[in-house]
Amino acid sequence: MDYNDILRRYYEGRTSLDEEQALRDYLMQSDFNSLSIEERATRQMMSYAVGKAECKVAIHTHRSSRPIWQYTLATAACLLVIAGIVKLSQPTVYGYYNGQPILSMEEAKQRGEEMMAALASANDMHQRNEEFLKDLLKFE
Repeated sequence: MDYNDILRRYYEGRTSLDEEQALRDYLMQSDFNSLSIEERATRQMMSYAVGKAECKVAIHTHRSSRPIWQYTLATAACLLVIAGIVKLSQPTVYGYYNGQPILSMEEAKQRGEEMMAALASANDMHQRNEEFLKDLLKFE
């Protein structure tokens, strides 16, 4: 097997896994002093990579110590604050005139006075109509 060709293709990234394993076996089993400089460098690099692959890293996960009810309570408090803000941001409606909301106290007073004046005027007109009908239907 031509290991120089495999080594050249290894650095070009064109070797198969079997070829890489054969190259690794050849380099690890050969006498270090009998290898060329390029083969020595490759052997050292592969040894380093094998050592790093076997290195274990301890990973500790952090578990939150807060129970679920604290998150639920915080969520409920946030929802109450949002509901309060929405409620307070809505304007005060004092009444409706022709289907439109009356949003100021001055306009509510004005519309109330207009309504009372219209009722008084209608009451006067009604009394006049009654008197007219009584006069019309009098038999003498």
